[in-house]
Amino acid sequence: MDTLKYIKNWNSYNTRMKKFRRFLLRFPVIFYALRYVYRHGRYLYNGLCVSLVKNKTSYWNRYLLLDPVKITKKSLLHSNKFLDCGKVRSGDWDKSNTDFKTEYPYYASIKKITEGNPWDKTPLYMAGMEKLNCGETAFGCRSITELQQRGDVIKQLIEDIKLHSYRMPEKETFANNSDEVSVHISRHGEFLLGDGGHRLSIAQLLGLKQIPVQVCYRHADWNELRQMLIFEAHMQGKLYQRVAHPDLDFLPYAHDTEDRFKIILPNIRQCSGRKLLDIGTNWAMMCHHFEAAGFDCIAAENDPTHIKFARKIRNVFDKKFELYEGSVFDMPLKKYGRFSVVLALNIFHHFLKTDLNFHRMEKFLTQLDTEAIVFQPHMESERQIFGLYRNFSETEFCEFIMKTARLKNCKKIGEENNRNIYLISGWD
Repeated sequence: MDTLKYIKNWNSYNTRMKKFRRFLLRFPVIFYALRYVYRHGRYLYNGLCVSLVKNKTSYWNRYLLLDPVKITKKSLLHSNKFLDCGKVRSGDWDKSNTDFKTEYPYYASIKKITEGNPWDKTPLYMAGMEKLNCGETAFGCRSITELQQRGDVIKQLIEDIKLHSYRMPEKETFANNSDEVSVHISRHGEFLLGDGGHRLSIAQLLGLKQIPVQVCYRHADWNELRQMLIFEAHMQGKLYQRVAHPDLDFLPYAHDTEDRFKIILPNIRQCSGRKLLDIGTNWAMMCHHFEAAGFDCIAAENDPTHIKFARKIRNVFDKKFELYEGSVFDMPLKKYGRFSVVLALNIFHHFLKTDLNFHRMEKFLTQLDTEAIVFQPHMESERQIFGLYRNFSETEFCEFIMKTARLKNCKKIGEENNRNIYLISGWD
């Protein structure tokens, strides 16, 4: 179902329900009896649905800890935070969404309260009064008194969070009585607000750095990647590279590319261009970071399995960098021209194993045109280097690269996983 058709059907349903509520309010005893049955019946039904994992994705009931400012849009997809948690849904429901701050009434109203304005001067209160004057319920309130009490509850919640910060859950997973902010995850991993706008508004306005959220719907494209990574982690024991996203943070990994990125970026700010080559990129996570920093990236990888993951992750996160599939020694370097930076992280020592690969690496470095190479070598004590064709020390390896690539300076810029990182450049 396309987005416009969904919105039209949802608006039509809302109109019918408003008319039905107006009719029932003529008979208060029947109205309150039906509401009691409905609310308690829904609670029992939701609890049953939470206990059944059919049609739910793996690890569906984990709390995610998010920076509240990362949630900027309100999802158009209606959801029940108990009934729909963990579900997967395809379609275009994640493409057209309203801006949370401007379209959702809670944010503007809570902003006014935090600035010292009374509740009855907020947009939420005025919208509620309009509904009550038309004979409708307003945000669950049936009278002006209840609407005023709603304001008192919101003000009390603001003060409580100010004094005690945001209450964090005791467990990593939620149960059928959990009532945290709920979100939907789009095909590109973006967080869209499902429910709990008043608490999200308070968290953003008070500048909180982290709140717990529960996920209702995940887009099918996002969930496909998520399931692939869960399976890979189970098969290999851990991922080789961390895929940085709160919905994936429970997966173990060997390397956090963000650590290396934070070491490298400050040391290459003087490069004249923004063209970067990552050799032996694995899943190309370094290119995700550098593309976000404004670099035009080419990720080179020879392993077809790594390429499959790299392409899927790139497309899901909507990145634009180029993937070169094959040996970096076969790259048409003249076609690509001059690289501002070349990343050679934990890769060059693999080319020391045979006479053939060593001389191919030597030829590649001779033809390479670059301002700088960021180099992370092996440690001489590692078992995998015994019996290699050439077994350089770190100093010898750096000097070999510097001489062969016609560069003139080398300095250590950091360390990651007990392996040093060097910057070999032509800069003074």
